[in-house]
Amino acid sequence: MSQSAFKSYALLGSGRLSRHFSFYLQSLNLPVQLWSRNGDPSFNTYSDVDAEARLNRVLQSSSHVLLAVKDAAIQKLAQRVTPAHTAVHFSGAVRIPEAVSAHPLMTFGENLESLDWYRSIPFIIEEGHSFSALLPGLNNPHFALAAGQRAYYHALCSLAGNSTFLLWKQIGDEFERTLNLPRHLLAPFLHQVVANSSQFAETSFTGPVARGDWEVVKTHLESLARRPELLQAYRQYLEIAEHTGHPVPENLL
Repeated sequence: MSQSAFKSYALLGSGRLSRHFSFYLQSLNLPVQLWSRNGDPSFNTYSDVDAEARLNRVLQSSSHVLLAVKDAAIQKLAQRVTPAHTAVHFSGAVRIPEAVSAHPLMTFGENLESLDWYRSIPFIIEEGHSFSALLPGLNNPHFALAAGQRAYYHALCSLAGNSTFLLWKQIGDEFERTLNLPRHLLAPFLHQVVANSSQFAETSFTGPVARGDWEVVKTHLESLARRPELLQAYRQYLEIAEHTGHPVPENLL
């Protein structure tokens, strides 16, 4: 893959990431051509021709192609890119010769964010590539990662983001369904947990396990028996505590 002189971005895709990234590029006043297979004019610079003709036009007028599509679609679409283009995809796991990975270490919600928010997103790029050549005009923090470490990196990201989301959603469901408490009560607590965790300090770890209050932990395990998935999550939490220097009695593991 060549490193082309910058002319314009071609942003391919119509999902949430594409919507956020198109907003970011436009906020930076960077030229960008949009394309998706669907006919939604919000994701297509050209709307007077079919998808294939739109794609050809966008590629012809762009130097840098950004593949903001599902992982399964990346390689097939990347094969449409010519050697004259600089092709970039945003997957943390996919490795293909036709495009370079620049993974944004962020989760994207329904609402668009401020320009400063987008500027703060760190990108993890493939080792041996220049961030400014891959994404000219962006000044985001960026870090290189060896190819052999990408699967482990992406697994950690998935565990950090997706597993915590599902766990907090389940806890919110239990607040409403079992305790008759509104789930929004959890929001300040969750925000503070995240703030404490970002410090990565030992003093941020609190609660009965941190204090060694094992009778309380025992009552937790007993009360969670009605929800096996939450009981399993709690036991996994105890195992992590054990492996990270917080001894847990064997009868509780």
